[in-house]
Amino acid sequence: MRRYCPLFERDIPLTEKLLRRIQSFEGDFPLPDLKKASGDGRAYVAKENGRIISLCLVSHNLGEALFPKSHSEAKLAGLLEKSGCRDEALLAIYIYVDPAYWGKGAGNDLLQYMYSLYPHRSYLAPIGEDKKKAMDFFHRHGFYLICEIPDSLQELGKQSFLFLKRHKKEGLACMDF
Repeated sequence: MRRYCPLFERDIPLTEKLLRRIQSFEGDFPLPDLKKASGDGRAYVAKENGRIISLCLVSHNLGEALFPKSHSEAKLAGLLEKSGCRDEALLAIYIYVDPAYWGKGAGNDLLQYMYSLYPHRSYLAPIGEDKKKAMDFFHRHGFYLICEIPDSLQELGKQSFLFLKRHKKEGLACMDF
């Protein structure tokens, strides 16, 4: 049975193992600061049989999430203006799923859990250009491409697309857990 909860400090070593498993399939990517995300309440995990099978990092500070080196509000404002979602309540999300659980609902279930925690938000998902599975996943869940992040704004190397799922006035459908 899967359990969903905030990332606790005691689970950081298991979560780091999850990220290393993903790196072995997906290639190198910048590892998030799990201790900081855990302490800030911005990290959530799914556990199954004592194993962490997926991780979701959330950020209300979009400048920091999308442009971690410069925290550029000007870059962010330009992208959001271009995409037409400047005045929305936005949340940036990053979802990581253990490759052994790809296609088995682990990402979907964690995303539904996020919807239940943050029901009145629109969601932004920055995705690297070489992450076709991630693009397909978000597209299947109602996200759509709003813009390519121009090379001049790149800070995370391969990150290049921004997907959005808008909050519906009647609310996002959530699963009971």
